[in-house]
Amino acid sequence: MHLITQSCVLFLWMHSLTFVKGRECTLEQFLNSPQYNQNFDTSGLAATYSGGRQVRVGCNVGFSGFFKLICVEGKWDTKGTICTLKPCGHPGDSQNADFQLEKGEDFVFGSQVKYTCHKGYQMVSRTNYRRCMAEGWDGNIPVCEAQQCPIIDVDSHVQVNGDIEEATFGNVVRFSCKSSSKVLFGSAEMYCDENGEWVGESPKCKEIICTAPEIEHGEVLGQTQEYKEDQFLEFQCDHLFTSVGARSSKCTKQGVRAEWSPTPLCEPCSNVKVQHGFVVGPYNDTLYYTCEEGYKLPTKGWWAEAKCNDSVSSELKTCIENTTCGDLPVILNGKVTVALTGESAQVNCTEGYSTEVSHFSCLDGVPLKIICKPEANPCIPPDKVQNAVVMTAYQKEYLSDSEVTYKCRKSYTAKGETTIRCIDGQWGETNIMCTCSDAASPADRSKEECTSHNRLEDLQHLAAHVEGSQLPQKIESAHPLLVHSTLSLLLKMQLSLILLLLQLWGNVEVTLSQNACPNVPHIPHAHVVDKTEKAEYQGGNVIHFACETGYISGPTIKYVCTNEGWHVLRAGSCYLKPCELPDDTPNGFYQITHGEELVFGTKIKYFCNEGYQMVSKDDTRTCFLDNWTNHLPICEQPKSNN
Repeated sequence: MHLITQSCVLFLWMHSLTFVKGRECTLEQFLNSPQYNQNFDTSGLAATYSGGRQVRVGCNVGFSGFFKLICVEGKWDTKGTICTLKPCGHPGDSQNADFQLEKGEDFVFGSQVKYTCHKGYQMVSRTNYRRCMAEGWDGNIPVCEAQQCPIIDVDSHVQVNGDIEEATFGNVVRFSCKSSSKVLFGSAEMYCDENGEWVGESPKCKEIICTAPEIEHGEVLGQTQEYKEDQFLEFQCDHLFTSVGARSSKCTKQGVRAEWSPTPLCEPCSNVKVQHGFVVGPYNDTLYYTCEEGYKLPTKGWWAEAKCNDSVSSELKTCIENTTCGDLPVILNGKVTVALTGESAQVNCTEGYSTEVSHFSCLDGVPLKIICKPEANPCIPPDKVQNAVVMTAYQKEYLSDSEVTYKCRKSYTAKGETTIRCIDGQWGETNIMCTCSDAASPADRSKEECTSHNRLEDLQHLAAHVEGSQLPQKIESAHPLLVHSTLSLLLKMQLSLILLLLQLWGNVEVTLSQNACPNVPHIPHAHVVDKTEKAEYQGGNVIHFACETGYISGPTIKYVCTNEGWHVLRAGSCYLKPCELPDDTPNGFYQITHGEELVFGTKIKYFCNEGYQMVSKDDTRTCFLDNWTNHLPICEQPKSNN
């Protein structure tokens, strides 16, 4: 029974195998199936295959894969991978070059890469690309070499640091002069660029010469275009600009160059700084400055001013500590010198004067008061000699050993010694007499006419001592009797009144005495106007006072010098110039932080009310030239983070 069963199974298996082999598979079935693509090489396949047959399908050139067909019951069954593009791997890096994929999307069959040389390098290979072939990348990796610059021809006086014959991209060559008396003209260094060309000009060594520079907001004075070593440059800045630095620009050798030192520059006047102080302006071409707390100006006054021009930096005074001495004092009949900073000052009196203190120092910022006094007793003005005039200028005091010479008037003859000498407060004796010369006067001249002529001559002699002045021509051409009566009245008046009348009449400055008024009246916060200021004041001189910056006086203050000293023509005083009330800021208030009243120089500071904050950059304002500096500060509520 068991044998019968095994025989039946074998029969059935052989029958099935014969049935399967009996059904064939065709090439056309594969070509029309979804598994087929053009990457397969089917040129070697048969048209039909019997059941159970296994067939390997090859790939076209440039493709790779392992694909097998199995004919089962008249249908193809597949195993393996289909044909895909054959990879070539990395194409290879080239030194000093980069590559990019020019064709295709990956390093596979049919793709192409292109090599590009780095900046400053050039391609020396015949081709700059590689292609992925069936056997791999074709050709060799392209080669890039550095660009080489040509040889530089340099002057024999030039020292070279670097290779000028075989320089390649990136190389730098530096130059200097072999002689220290010469300077380099051209490039101090040259650079070989990416194109194989030198950047810069081949230099030469020449004598040190600076050329006239182009100055922004300024101009060079004169027509000179070239300057030799140690020559100075003269230039001026435009309106409202000033030169930077106090030193003049000089042509100097700096390294391998001839340069201006310091560099000539012009900056706005508003950029000028004062150490330990602050500057305001310019206003009407003028800068105003003052010092911080604990410091003061070396000159008198709270504020100082300087014209906005090329020399504004040198005109600005340095703020010094309150305990430091300022400018040296001016001593009448002498001068003060200081050899070195920090040493005591030396007093040198003029000839004929001496002082008990030859040296002095400053105590707590206030110098000692020094006076140069005459070494011997001076003489009072000499006695008047009838019909004679003194040839030297009138003086209130005459130093010992000084001389005075008399001269007889016209038509008079001198008899006796005409010169006298002052000796320790006493004049030497004189016996001079001036008598009328009959030969010099017409026979019919009356005594009154002679006297009138002499008195006219008195005034002419008076006018001769007045620099640039003369008597009105109407006096000289008037009738002698009229002149006599007029002059008789004038001569009875005080000399000071005569001088004043002459000044008002002839609009001239009358001078008879030398230093008749040695001490100028002291007007707090005022100074003598330049046009009326003199080294020595003589009878008839009128001085005008101007108030310091920030002070006003109303009408001009005037004094006149007389033989009795200074006389007030127009009294007055200088007081701080007031400002209008400053504006109130909404949600805030201000307080005075410097000063007591709202006048020139007063500083106020603004504060915000509770719940508000200051949003302005500046919270202070200063009363300056009757206006308030800076904009009105603003207080605002803090912004919510929500």
